[in-house]
Amino acid sequence: MKLLKKVTAVIIALCMTVLVLPFSVNAAEPQLRFSDPTTTQGATFDVEATFYADAGIGNVSATLSYDESALKFISGDGATASNGQIQLTGNGGGTTEMKWTLKFQALAVQTTTITIASVSASSTDGTSFQVAQGSSTITIGEGDPSLIDSSDSTGETGTETGVQVEIDGQTYSVVEFSDIL
Repeated sequence: MKLLKKVTAVIIALCMTVLVLPFSVNAAEPQLRFSDPTTTQGATFDVEATFYADAGIGNVSATLSYDESALKFISGDGATASNGQIQLTGNGGGTTEMKWTLKFQALAVQTTTITIASVSASSTDGTSFQVAQGSSTITIGEGDPSLIDSSDSTGETGTETGVQVEIDGQTYSVVEFSDIL
């Protein structure tokens, strides 16, 4: 009986010691994540990009890559696109979450992705974040290809004689001449 009391006392003492010890909690790794929309050919749709961190977010810069034969970038706050890449920039102002809404048009019936080519981010005190990177999978089903806007995102369309540009509702043709004597 005496031995049982000693063993019980030791077990209780160990349990109390474990409860009193400080626990180390690791903060979640900052993440850049995306929505995974489903749409139809010719339709416009949004992809939500969200940056999460446990600490106040300072500057964020990311380069995304996408297939221009499947998607046409239309617009996005804090986002610019060129040659199948989108540059996202922003400042979180100390918040723990930043969002961008990227508008696209679906060009081809297929499943495609938007991936992260690079990302850098810092906290409000300037400390660099190691960022977990996600991607967006877009599923494009049968739709109405006649809705596809064939002009590029700058409003320019090619012609046989040059380029037509619309400015303030007026269409102008720009023609390049070469070898003129």
